[in-house]
Amino acid sequence: MSARPVIDVLIQDENRRLLRTDNTGLELYLQRPCLTGGCSFERLRLGGNETYWTPTDSTNAFRLRYQPDQPLADGLYTFIAAGRDLSGNQAAPYQIHFSVRNQPELTAAGVYPNPFTHQTRFFISLTGITPPSRLAIRIHDLTGRVVRTLRNPARIGLNEWFWDGTSDGGNVLPAGVYLYQIEGVDLPISTSVRLTGRIMLSR
Repeated sequence: MSARPVIDVLIQDENRRLLRTDNTGLELYLQRPCLTGGCSFERLRLGGNETYWTPTDSTNAFRLRYQPDQPLADGLYTFIAAGRDLSGNQAAPYQIHFSVRNQPELTAAGVYPNPFTHQTRFFISLTGITPPSRLAIRIHDLTGRVVRTLRNPARIGLNEWFWDGTSDGGNVLPAGVYLYQIEGVDLPISTSVRLTGRIMLSR
């Protein structure tokens, strides 16, 4: 995961007459890595540049986003969000574990499902601090012609692209075998992760 991970917390109250407009009653905690294990949690400050929230919307959902202001050191972290609704009822704590690796590395890449009929997902996972300046998936037919190029802004962590079996022009492509290639500028080199492969489109 990125050294400055973005963690989104969604809070939804069953009582639609009580609309949350701020972070009152919410608490965030972070347990940092340590050699001894069982380290204490530090309470995070819900102000400044590290947290951002949006008032309750039409679905009665309150959204809060946390991102460390400074890069985190390597290691395993635990994040907990806890709080009460506007009636004072305690909500079940939300907890996640995540690992930070500041060394740039390509840890995984692939496509699933394969074969596919309606939609498939390409993915690539990266560690480090600065994401590649460009990432793209180029899909070729067996003659070598590029039929589709998928692009998304690159990020540290999980990158995903979805393909529905259509060309860049929106035409439905015939069933068959296609070749894909994951390309990137400043992409870490890996001898164990493949950036090319075949994919079967079924109709």
